[in-house]
Amino acid sequence: MNEEIKGIGKLKIGALLLTLAGIIPLAGTLTNLSIFLGVLAESNHNVSQFDHKFVKVEPIVVDIAIGMMVSSAILGLISIIIFRSGFGALKKIDSRLGIGSIGAYLIFASIITYFISSSSQMIYYSYDNIIFLSSVFMLIIGGILIIIGFYRVGEKYRENLVSLGSILSIIFPLIGIAYLLVYLGLRSIEKKLRHEENKVTKVI
Repeated sequence: MNEEIKGIGKLKIGALLLTLAGIIPLAGTLTNLSIFLGVLAESNHNVSQFDHKFVKVEPIVVDIAIGMMVSSAILGLISIIIFRSGFGALKKIDSRLGIGSIGAYLIFASIITYFISSSSQMIYYSYDNIIFLSSVFMLIIGGILIIIGFYRVGEKYRENLVSLGSILSIIFPLIGIAYLLVYLGLRSIEKKLRHEENKVTKVI
């Protein structure tokens, strides 16, 4: 398997994980909403009864919310790691695609900086603010570079789904749908590349 197919394959896996990371919070929200509506129905819209019943299910709602957030964050982090590797492989084919790898590194740096900011015992509060703002800045720039990286992948391989998905990912609530489009586009690119590779192999 050549580096190009490997790179696209890794991006495809990362996009799938990020799709799940975007869908999981939505699933959690819908689950909690159904619990809320169920309690509301049982209480016959009586405020005092609702409060009494909701107290019993509140820990479940909180646990679901935390679980979904943690799961989504872990999947998101894993996807960024895979993106770094995928864009790194494609950089050997087209240096313009390496911008996505730079974006992934910036996101890692932002996470490390954030933990330094949140766990530091600095005397001057203003320094903590500077570190925190730096981490946010790196996160935003890193995300933009990854978006540009995917857009360039779509452009290079003439796959509109990848380009469209990368643009849609700017709208955070749509990130699950956006990366589903990216995943589908990358899968199409991978199939084309494998087909071309098989044709070359047969000729040889």
